[in-house]
Amino acid sequence: MKLAIGVDIGGTNTGVSVVNGQGKVFEQFSIETPKRKSAKDVLIKIFSSIYSRKELRKIRTVGRGVPAVIHPGTGYVDFAPNLGWKNFQMRRVILSRFDIKKIVFENDGNCAAWGIFKRIKNLKSLCVITLGTGIGGGLILNKRLVSTPEFSAFEIGHMKISSGGQLCGCGSRGCIETFCGAKYFRKWAKKYYEHTEHGGDDLTPLEIDTFARNGEKWAIKAWEKYGEYLAVAVANIINLFVPERIIFTGGIASGFSLFEQSLLQTVDKLTFPSYRGRVKIGSVAWNYYIGSIGAGLLALT
Repeated sequence: MKLAIGVDIGGTNTGVSVVNGQGKVFEQFSIETPKRKSAKDVLIKIFSSIYSRKELRKIRTVGRGVPAVIHPGTGYVDFAPNLGWKNFQMRRVILSRFDIKKIVFENDGNCAAWGIFKRIKNLKSLCVITLGTGIGGGLILNKRLVSTPEFSAFEIGHMKISSGGQLCGCGSRGCIETFCGAKYFRKWAKKYYEHTEHGGDDLTPLEIDTFARNGEKWAIKAWEKYGEYLAVAVANIINLFVPERIIFTGGIASGFSLFEQSLLQTVDKLTFPSYRGRVKIGSVAWNYYIGSIGAGLLALT
């Protein structure tokens, strides 16, 4: 039986999954991502930790998910803001130190999308949008991941929904991430509670979620606005690709029921008439390891 190790490196922790081609998981564990170290040292430490496990030493097929703009064909990282990596060649470092026969690189959002796609039966197309600190995701069309060897495609977080707005980490303005990413949501949501007893606080999306479920009108309105912002990007995706399903995942997706109505209403207004009602929109509970599962499956594709 052929197995692969899927590795999904995050800014805080690294998820690792051992899978076969059917998506069956044989082992999963997490490694703390080393801090204040060079990109080379981080990779060596993570892979040394993985291969310190005796049962994994014979598995020489690896999939690597990276929160970065990368070149999947070469493993070259242009920029990974959450890791502090820039202009870094991953493939050379890994293969020079570890006996790996095949290694595949992909953006972490694409890995998560592929992991979810392989767990849903009878689909030909799917868009996955991760709602967390940032906004990411992946797109599958005709059962194929939309990506190229030259660049990891589908940087959904930087789709423009405005010509202005807050400055994004990418250096531009108007990105959907600056409206729906957690740290930006925290900023603009303050205007909804600045004249309440919570004025002066810096509430998290989870706290705003709790207040909304407890009937606080300002919190309900904040989530409604969140849905309206997100709907612009969703309508753009539908108008461009008409995927069978659009699925939200990530920490903020737990609040889907709070912004679902405003999202769907706004999407309906912005979607090309012939496409209305054709795309099923929903959320799934976040699986911490779905990115590493997807990375492993990509390595076995």
